[in-house]
Amino acid sequence: MVEDRARGRQALARFYAEEEAYLARAGTDPAAQARLLACFAEDVVIQEAPSLPYGGDWHGHAGVLALMNRLSEVYERATFGDRTVFADGDDVFVLLRSTVRFRASGRELRNIVLQHITFRDGLIASMSPFHWDTHAVVASAGDRAKGTSQDAGGAGDL
Repeated sequence: MVEDRARGRQALARFYAEEEAYLARAGTDPAAQARLLACFAEDVVIQEAPSLPYGGDWHGHAGVLALMNRLSEVYERATFGDRTVFADGDDVFVLLRSTVRFRASGRELRNIVLQHITFRDGLIASMSPFHWDTHAVVASAGDRAKGTSQDAGGAGDL
């Protein structure tokens, strides 16, 4: 049990570090893509609030990359700190503070986020982030928040 918790915390730390690095490079580094995808199960589903500029369901590794590319369009920079992890086996909740800078507006926003993450075999199988203030995210994103819905699988509505 202690070993599982340590492995889960290591997987989370690796994911947050890779996500920050990926967003900082705007997804231009193929090695960064591979490191990021190594955090996820191939059939992962990420569910973002529909009202967000990158809202909807993002499926599989293609969906992860599509979401991260979309996040790179919206955010110039993102960091995730003050993480508190609550775990019950492979079912994990992470309470964190995010700080993001928006590309279109140049605004910076600190927000509280609660993420529900499910692990399978040490990989993220599903993730659902809940932002404390989605309205502030949309307002700060500026023009990039308009007309952005697309299915993470590559087609359809998010």
